[in-house]
Amino acid sequence: MSQTDELTAILKAYFNDIEETYNVQTLNGGLINDTYLIQFQSSSSTASSYILQRINSNVFQNVKQLMSNITQVSRYISSLDSTPEFYLQVISTRDDSSYHVQKEKEATYYWRVYNYIPNSISYSFCQDFSRDVSAQKNLLMQAGKAYGEFQVLLHTFDVSKLYDTIPDFHHTSKRLQTFRDTVQKDVCDRVQNVQKEIKVVESFAHLAPSIINLLESGEIPTRVCHNDTKLENVLFDKSTHEAKCVIDYDTIMKGSLLYDFGDSIRSMANSASEEEQDLSLVKFDIDAFRCFAKGYISTAGHIMTQSEKEHLYLGPLVIVYEQGMRFLTDYIEGDVYFKTQYEDQNLCRARNQLRLLQDMFDQIKEVKSILSHEFDEK
Repeated sequence: MSQTDELTAILKAYFNDIEETYNVQTLNGGLINDTYLIQFQSSSSTASSYILQRINSNVFQNVKQLMSNITQVSRYISSLDSTPEFYLQVISTRDDSSYHVQKEKEATYYWRVYNYIPNSISYSFCQDFSRDVSAQKNLLMQAGKAYGEFQVLLHTFDVSKLYDTIPDFHHTSKRLQTFRDTVQKDVCDRVQNVQKEIKVVESFAHLAPSIINLLESGEIPTRVCHNDTKLENVLFDKSTHEAKCVIDYDTIMKGSLLYDFGDSIRSMANSASEEEQDLSLVKFDIDAFRCFAKGYISTAGHIMTQSEKEHLYLGPLVIVYEQGMRFLTDYIEGDVYFKTQYEDQNLCRARNQLRLLQDMFDQIKEVKSILSHEFDEK
């Protein structure tokens, strides 16, 4: 079966009449799912363009729970009195399912369709948008506004309805215990190579329980957590460069907004990518932090509790610590989780994140000052 015939068969599960001509464009931005832009050539469909994805069931093994989380969040946003103009919408199949099951010999594939957000673009890094510093700062502020608005839209959603599709995803205390167990076992005889890095992880061990304790004690509320709040998951208007909406709901679960805020800072306020091997280039960009925080607090500040405001600074520290620890754990185990292209890549990634953590910690007073100022302005 050709790709066109295969896609036509899939689309028939969604649309009554697809005999009309349509164009297919493969979108290569994502690393997990196969994604296509479907553009119909006539106006008989409700909309002219859609996003079609084949879900990677090797990564997302419980597709039913995955799509339940996504659909519930999408439908909740659509039910709001103040529904935004643009947001991710799940298009149901003709038999009212949130995904289509394709069985082919011994293989089973899962497909879903989303609305297409017109005149939009995403960026992996600010530098992809512009080399102008002021333009980059504005983009970061817009990203902050988008992720803040995401929290505002869902702050009254009943999080008990969400499945934990990745159990203990940000349970940093359990991540630390796994790390310690891995060091103890030393199955690949690599511990001798990373004594310095192990000491750094242990020196920041006090961070591990900080957010989870706040959640479990009820001091901060459990909220909808996006869990992949990188720049690339914000769509921007091609003309005005303003943020349109947040996309990629695949890791939506319950958690804390501190995690999402921290994950954004981890990726957007690092002067280099997490793949950078030259640690002299890895720095915590306090100006980038200021811009994102300004945008985030301007939209989400009013729904945050006092305790969330007081502890927001913990988000970046904990997330960077956790990610560095995960890279180091994987290196010690023999690179079994994160894909690598060269020897010691996970060790380089771990060193990168631990360097970022140290620089972030060194500037923590200014971080707190910026947050305090933005909350006062709000």
